Amino acid sequence: MNETESEGEGERANLFPLREIPTAPGIIGYVNVPINTSDVRAFKKEMGKLMDDPLGVSERLDEFLGTSIYSYEDLTAILRSLFNTEEREMIRQAGIREWERRNPQSTPGDQKWPSQDPRWNAQTEEGRRSMIDMRNIIIQGIREAVPRGQNLSKVFGECQGKDETPQNGWKG
Repeated sequence: MNETESEGEGERANLFPLREIPTAPGIIGYVNVPINTSDVRAFKKEMGKLMDDPLGVSERLDEFLGTSIYSYEDLTAILRSLFNTEEREMIRQAGIREWERRNPQSTPGDQKWPSQDPRWNAQTEEGRRSMIDMRNIIIQGIREAVPRGQNLSKVFGECQGKDETPQNGWKG
């Protein structure tokens, strides 16, 4: 496997986002409903490259995940399918940093996105809130993972041709 490939490309992970279901009159429970891992692999082809378009990647992943609530295991499996180790670490560091910047008096970022499965309980409001927070930290981490100057090569790649006048070369 080369560095640009994601880990787990060939493995068949079962992903189960949470869905609300009535369990008794007036009582809502949460159950895991499987999603198709081939959908994740197909999405990877449409997603684009993190280093080229972090904002676009974050918007597409946000849309792909939709309003479902994903467990820690599911979120980490999705990240393993979509990003290589270096990208995942960049996303995690950026997401935690951004969480702590926006929420200085709140739970530390490394508890909101722990490195080990925290076994959040999907049947409690606190557990679901933690899952939602981690999902949002991931999306924000993708937005912030690539330093702004990373795409300058694209800007400087546009040069005036030798036979172009400055006015003809300008495409603005």
